[in-house]
Amino acid sequence: VSVIILSAKASETDRIIGLEIGADDYVMKPFSVKELASRVKAVLRRAAAPETGPKVFACKGLVIDFDSVSVKLNGKPVHLSPYEFKILGFLALHPGRAWSREELLSNVWKDDAFVQPRTIDVHIRRLRTLIEKDAKNPFYIQTVRGFGYIFGVEQ
Repeated sequence: VSVIILSAKASETDRIIGLEIGADDYVMKPFSVKELASRVKAVLRRAAAPETGPKVFACKGLVIDFDSVSVKLNGKPVHLSPYEFKILGFLALHPGRAWSREELLSNVWKDDAFVQPRTIDVHIRRLRTLIEKDAKNPFYIQTVRGFGYIFGVEQ
């Protein structure tokens, strides 16, 4: 819970006590509605929950480090494009769930650009050549025929 103290008390001691007892901000009269609104937005921004999720995903020799945006396969670095990393990371964080091309586009590309659904196929093909022993018989990223893709192994 975020707390902003609105007070007519303007002494430094009152402000310090207010902040020390746990207030996130201390606003003294007179103040404008615009200033108060800006302070509320700032407090809410600071209080926003940090993004949750694993920092590192590991599965059968494949290690995805989300902090350093890097991938290793059997201890060796795998160099991916930003979107290849995003696709792989997204699928790996949802193992066992099938995603359509459209769902992958909306979750990975968000609103960045207009992208054709088959663009996903191109990235998946390249990912498979980089992380699979046999790209034609994939272990990590599997095709759900007529639908899309699935990260097919459990963590």
